[in-house]
Amino acid sequence: MKHKLNLGFLAVFLLLFVAVWTAAAESAPAMAGDVGGALPLPAGLADPAQPGPYQAGFRLITVSRPGGDPFEAWFFYPATAAGPNQPYDGSGAPYPGISFAHGFLAPPLIYQGNYEHLVSYGYFVIASKSGSGLFPSHPAFADDLQYTLTWLEEENANAGSELYQQVDTDHFGLSGHSMGGGVSILAAAEDPRVKAVINMAAAKTFPDSAVEAMANIHVPVALLGGSDDFIASVANHQQPMYDNGNAPRLLPVLQGGDHCAFASGLGNCGGSMPAETQLAITNRWLAAFFNLYLKEQPIYAWYVWGPGMTFDPLVTTQWDAGMTVTPFYQSAGVGPGQSVSYSLTLTNSGDEASSYSLTTVLNQWATTVTPAQTPVLNPGDSVNLTVEVSAPPAPQALSDKALVVATSDSDGLTLQYGLLVTEIPTP
Repeated sequence: MKHKLNLGFLAVFLLLFVAVWTAAAESAPAMAGDVGGALPLPAGLADPAQPGPYQAGFRLITVSRPGGDPFEAWFFYPATAAGPNQPYDGSGAPYPGISFAHGFLAPPLIYQGNYEHLVSYGYFVIASKSGSGLFPSHPAFADDLQYTLTWLEEENANAGSELYQQVDTDHFGLSGHSMGGGVSILAAAEDPRVKAVINMAAAKTFPDSAVEAMANIHVPVALLGGSDDFIASVANHQQPMYDNGNAPRLLPVLQGGDHCAFASGLGNCGGSMPAETQLAITNRWLAAFFNLYLKEQPIYAWYVWGPGMTFDPLVTTQWDAGMTVTPFYQSAGVGPGQSVSYSLTLTNSGDEASSYSLTTVLNQWATTVTPAQTPVLNPGDSVNLTVEVSAPPAPQALSDKALVVATSDSDGLTLQYGLLVTEIPTP
């Protein structure tokens, strides 16, 4: 870990801070249609924009740096009631831990609603109060994010702690906003304990570059951005980070989203998307992404890689899952009691060898994929898939939709899919 102080970025971030209150709004670009609206949600999947089952308590803690230099942080946790210093609720433990980095000159409690949303799904969230003032060191702030994870490890191992054996220390994540988003990337590039990173309006960092650090991250990363963000624009900040990253990576851009409304305690600062809409989308992404990669609940891939992401009319996403399924969409006609075959190609577009498992979901008609599992594919290799759909002799509906889902065997969580629509022509 490193401790550096660089004052050269001060003028840049002062300008950004002032611009929060002066940025002008622009119209969001037009979006594609709502094809995904016709697809039913998988059974048992609720919208993660809505709160989960846990209430959030919080308290101030002290975290020690190596050598004993302490700093304060807000600790949010599942509780028996909502509010400060409420009793801990360990009914769902062990819980994964998430360290969150605030933006430049932003008090950490500006994001309290974001923390509480994550806690409601069963997470510990720590928000460091360091990295404040006019002269924060980005590398030192990144170190503090790692020290908060160490605090969780130590509490988990301390038989006298309320958190003894309550922390899922194998599943740590990082998040942050603006400056803190960039800092979360610096921390993830240095800390092998981190299993997933999702941040909001991540800004470039100095003197260590978050853009350069992206090349050293080999866990899933999602970079939320806003099309109307004039503080840390997608083109100048998140896009270079995404371009320098590794699969699996995503760049979801909220159409009309601005820099401020990612935070629960701020309103709009120039975006055409209503603040409450932007916050709901933000919390949906935070919960779905961490539920997928920290809790390892594959159903949430619907919102991260599946139709919930692909067909969201309010979010345009660039994505790289490390694999592709082509073509994305096919349709064909078939008679009652007859079958039709589709051909697809699965390609390993990542940088590591992997095999892939194939299945279909949502379909009501008999549908088979061959092969059901691919051999190990080296980067750049492809395999041909055959999908056979059989219409019933007396179908209850005249059409059927099937998602042909390819899941990476490397993690069992990252997926891509093709959509097949088979119809019985009407006279």
